[in-house]
Amino acid sequence: KVGYVGNITHRLDFKLLFELIPKNPNVSFIFTDAPLSMPSEDAYRNTVNNINQLHQFPNVYFIPKALYRTSIKEIIKHLNIGMIPYDISLVFNRNSYPMKLFEYFYLNKPVISTPILELMQFPRHVLIGRNASEWKSNIYRLLSNSLMEINCETQFVLAKTNSWDLKVQKILNLI
Repeated sequence: KVGYVGNITHRLDFKLLFELIPKNPNVSFIFTDAPLSMPSEDAYRNTVNNINQLHQFPNVYFIPKALYRTSIKEIIKHLNIGMIPYDISLVFNRNSYPMKLFEYFYLNKPVISTPILELMQFPRHVLIGRNASEWKSNIYRLLSNSLMEINCETQFVLAKTNSWDLKVQKILNLI
């Protein structure tokens, strides 16, 4: 089970997902059914149609938004791999620092991502896939051995030191 926990917006690399998912029929791809409408971007990027297309794959599953909001930890616990499939053709994505990384780390999940610049600083914890072929290789690499188990303690420390509570506290201290 490879999962994405978060809002589904134009920021996802749907092209990557549409190539990756059918080539991996034995992998379940889990998404939280939490579309976040951004009308100007959604119209331009065809987000609603892309989400509907994801629903058509037999190995894609959506967790209802109500359930997602109340049990994010439980959802992540049941994943084998957390994914961050952001479309890096968008400058915002390419330079983002996704907090979902630390949600995955907190629960000791290995992570696969598109080449987001900030995530490149975690080569022992995040496998980067530049295309569907690399993603497939990385997914099977993670599923076939416990490569990331060695890093669980470090991942947990990274999660704790990057928590929202600490970030807010730092901001308040500066103010």
